[in-house]
Amino acid sequence: MNDKKLLYLYCVTDKEPMLDKASELIENLHCLSIGDMYAVVSEVSKDDFDRDNLEKNIADMEWLEKHVRIHESVIDAVMTEMELSLIPFKFATVFYTKDSLGSFIADYSETLKKNLHYLSNKEEWGVKIFFNKEQMEKSILESDPEVKVLDEKISSTSPGKAFFLKKKKTELVKNLLQSKTNEYVKDCYQNFKNLSAQTKINKIQPKELSGKETEMILNAVFLVSADNIPNFINCVLDIRNRYSNKGFDIDCTGPWPAYNFCKIQETTKGT
Repeated sequence: MNDKKLLYLYCVTDKEPMLDKASELIENLHCLSIGDMYAVVSEVSKDDFDRDNLEKNIADMEWLEKHVRIHESVIDAVMTEMELSLIPFKFATVFYTKDSLGSFIADYSETLKKNLHYLSNKEEWGVKIFFNKEQMEKSILESDPEVKVLDEKISSTSPGKAFFLKKKKTELVKNLLQSKTNEYVKDCYQNFKNLSAQTKINKIQPKELSGKETEMILNAVFLVSADNIPNFINCVLDIRNRYSNKGFDIDCTGPWPAYNFCKIQETTKGT
């Protein structure tokens, strides 16, 4: 390998992958057979990915978005072309030589195999819930029995008493908005969790990252067994219908490579 190049690792699997679709996304993509494992790699420039240059490059959003998109697309193409269980590695996992990559895979061989066995016949799905506060508030105002009782009292009492009852109503709606939102999110999450082998709650994304005008209130991923996928999808559709008039927008995506459920990533150092 050229001494100005690094070996970029996308994923590892225990079955030889087909790279026809993935190879269309980037030059020099190939598979290395290491023991009884297969590593999908490409050669990349040190100008892009060695430690010093990478720190500078990731500050360039255009550069970062381009290369992260390639990274994710390659792994997704490898996974879908043969419906493989694979271990996806985090963006910019690089090695200086084939020997260093081989040593890494040898050192973590048992962990890699355990992960692959665990992920077999499972898929990662993401669920994000977005919250339209105004729509939820409208639902409460129109249907909550406590609010209706206060409305009746306000309409039938003196202006002085009505003033204080309106303040009480405002506080009640505020509290109901918070409690019902928490209740509904918990119900949604629990329904998805019941159909999953494992779950993880990720950080809420701001509007700038989510691309939505409404607030994100849940960002979760679910590892779902293949035979439970139809039930999971049906559950998403049911939850959407049930909560659409309460201001909830359910965004479900997948299947994804199991980034969130591979423990090997916690110990990967890369070079």
